[in-house]
Amino acid sequence: MIYERFLRGQTVAAIVDEMNTTPAVVRRAIAKGEAETAARFADVARMRLLQTEQLSLIFQEALAAWEESKKGNEITKVSTASEGDAGKRRAEKTTRKQAGDPRFLSQAMSALSDLRRLWRLEAPAAKDETPTAETLTLEEDAYWYGNDAHDLAAQTAAASTADSPFARSVQGGGLR
Repeated sequence: MIYERFLRGQTVAAIVDEMNTTPAVVRRAIAKGEAETAARFADVARMRLLQTEQLSLIFQEALAAWEESKKGNEITKVSTASEGDAGKRRAEKTTRKQAGDPRFLSQAMSALSDLRRLWRLEAPAAKDETPTAETLTLEEDAYWYGNDAHDLAAQTAAASTADSPFARSVQGGGLR
């Protein structure tokens, strides 16, 4: 109870006053609660199974609510007959079909999506296979540093290699 109140935002002093205990007892209870929580969440496989059960329950309840929302609702109208029938009452039942509340279906689909993500069942996104132009990057070289390397590298990077009549690689290690 102490750890639960702590999680809800109560201060140690407020818990001491409310529970009529000492700060040391409250701190020990909080530490024990934190240790139990850490141990529970440390086991990834156990947490995945727990989350699976919780999401499965949400999915089942959402689908049940979806099915219930599709059922028709029945309206009963009670009317009093005209004066000639001496005040007899007449009941009329009307059933109206409904399409269903899409919010429940959306929740069910969301729970399934979360389950797929939890178990890593979603297919990886397709890579864009359009060719990309290679980018030249400047890299400082200790050998070139004092020999106008920056000017030469800048001129080379600025030069258009797209119109070259034949393919060749840049050598010297200063450009890649």
